[in-house]
Amino acid sequence: MGDVKTVRLFEMPKLPFNIKVSAASVTGTRRYQEDSLLYQAMPDGVLGVVCDGMGGLAHGDKASSCAVHSLLHYFKTMSRTDVSMELYWKEAFRFLDEEVAGLKNSRGERLGAGTTIAAVFSDGRELTFASAGDSMIYLLRRGSFRELVRMHNYRWMLEEKLKGQRISLAEYQEGVKKGEALITYLGMNGLEIWDCSAKSLSIEKGDKVILCSDGLYRALSSSQIQDIVESCPEEDFEKAALELIRAVFQGPPRNLDNISVLCFCFTD
Repeated sequence: MGDVKTVRLFEMPKLPFNIKVSAASVTGTRRYQEDSLLYQAMPDGVLGVVCDGMGGLAHGDKASSCAVHSLLHYFKTMSRTDVSMELYWKEAFRFLDEEVAGLKNSRGERLGAGTTIAAVFSDGRELTFASAGDSMIYLLRRGSFRELVRMHNYRWMLEEKLKGQRISLAEYQEGVKKGEALITYLGMNGLEIWDCSAKSLSIEKGDKVILCSDGLYRALSSSQIQDIVESCPEEDFEKAALELIRAVFQGPPRNLDNISVLCFCFTD
């Protein structure tokens, strides 16, 4: 598996309802860990978030850490009573975007940092979610594995333009060479593109929800992720995230990005 000492496991918290959690992160072959993840039980539900600090910008680790802790602060201090979760997520992301954009160094200069985000909130009966960038949220339900959010990269933008006949196939083929470049992220100080659930997703017994940074799905296929998570029984579900990372390291030697995985299992 490689150097398992680089894997960070997160203790499974005691939750007051039908949710089990598994979480782990690994630096990969990078020098620094720029991902951050967090999950927190609250009186009305559980918050989970994965952020991937952008390596192409400075201080990605500070950006991702700022985003997860700012989201936790927002959920702890801003009421969710009498407001739609769609609006709540939108206001939360505006706040996070400003917080990350406002990060400064010791000289008072803006860092120019950025981070992706994938986040969920569930009371055990319903789930809402939001994302910006290319960190992903997947739903595994009754043998079906699907993406709940989009990858906000240049490829996606080009595909939308091609579908709308706003560019030619030749223009698409030329532009897609830089298809992995992100078109949105926290820290832009004017976030305009993100995904959030327009309505709550009703939870079914046995549902599994996976949040991850792009290091996971660039190393494992969707079918591999599905097979590994499905193979973890409920009583040992806390091992799911580690098993996903283990599978990455069992592959051929190659450069590996930071990987962070947060999995939820709904048992009743």
